[in-house]
Amino acid sequence: MRCPYCGAETKETTCEYCDSDLSFMVEKEVPEPENPFTHTHDEQRPFIIPDMSQQNYYNGDYSYSSKSKFFASFLCIIGMIFQIHGLHRFYVGKTLSGLFYFFTFGGFYLGTIVDLISISNGSFTDKDGRPLK
Repeated sequence: MRCPYCGAETKETTCEYCDSDLSFMVEKEVPEPENPFTHTHDEQRPFIIPDMSQQNYYNGDYSYSSKSKFFASFLCIIGMIFQIHGLHRFYVGKTLSGLFYFFTFGGFYLGTIVDLISISNGSFTDKDGRPLK
């Protein structure tokens, strides 16, 4: 290995020329992390159910927003036509990003187009992370 301080080539963890400690440069064997979702046939593990709290499962029920996909897409298109971008974001409660879209022409139209596509395919959410109905 090459000493980063003096540039000399050395095989030890201490440089022979400048006496610098080079132990941080020695590669250590790091064990591979265990994947809980895989198992071998000889080793039986129970199936682990992932935490669904981040995916809008409230009290065991999948809940939708009270906001409508149709009206959000209508506001998105109206905003593009009349240059008032971000109306759909204000509608679903995302005020800060609505202001960003308003002052940057919808993220230079790109953000508005992406939002229109995500509204139509059902992946657009309200401020609480719930999908629009």
